[in-house]
Amino acid sequence: MGGGRCGVHLLAWGADWNVPHFDLPRVFGICRQLGFAGIELPFLSPVPASGLGPVARAAAAEGLWLTASTALPADCALVDPDRADRAKRWLRQAVQAAAALGSPVLVGPMLAPVGELPSGPARALAPTVEHLAELTEFGAALGVRICIEPLTRYETDTLNTLAQGEELCHQVGGGLALTADTFHQNIEEANLLESWQAHLSVIGHVHFSENHRGPIGTGHIPWPDVVALLEEGGYRGRIVVEGFNGRVPELARATCIWHPRADSPEDFATHSAERLRTLRL
Repeated sequence: MGGGRCGVHLLAWGADWNVPHFDLPRVFGICRQLGFAGIELPFLSPVPASGLGPVARAAAAEGLWLTASTALPADCALVDPDRADRAKRWLRQAVQAAAALGSPVLVGPMLAPVGELPSGPARALAPTVEHLAELTEFGAALGVRICIEPLTRYETDTLNTLAQGEELCHQVGGGLALTADTFHQNIEEANLLESWQAHLSVIGHVHFSENHRGPIGTGHIPWPDVVALLEEGGYRGRIVVEGFNGRVPELARATCIWHPRADSPEDFATHSAERLRTLRL
């Protein structure tokens, strides 16, 4: 698939992968057999970078690249002065973990916890510019690019559209990029394809996610058009199929998936891999 560009997110299996009962090598083997070239690992709890050598070696043994994603816990928020320092410590640790895995990016929503919504107007982004500038500089020194992800209005008030994201990138400067996600832009943008075209220059990472969070190809996202846009626009970054295990309570609540989107993680990955092959990425 795609000459080694396409991976799958481990969240299809679960979030707590760094525990003894989670058979990470088995999942790596399944993904390789399906034709995926890489895996995106979520860092949703602290994982010391010093302990990630075995994970990187297990992926390398299967010929898989790794990328890293994160999201903030409840006590961290860059948009909140009282929680900003904790958020920066959290994100610096995530950057170090990404570097230990050999990931060229750290992606995800990084301004406030997912699902945290104010009772009034949206919170201002201006106070985050200095924090993000520090983090992008820290990441660059370790070879990790920060790719912040706009989410739907139902998951955050801080960053919803690619236009908002590009403006934030320009304010921060120094290499901050965006993660473009078909699920979120399908909801928030007037036209998914036009928004990606307009802001392709600041897209550093891509998530393929179906409009209903099921296997790609089972919803209404116009995949051939999305792929053509990326190819014609010169996007050369990685593409990760993102799904969520609705049987994991924490993931179900965070993503509002009340009914499973596939019979199993393997079913999700298999159907998505089959669709990727037809797209000839």
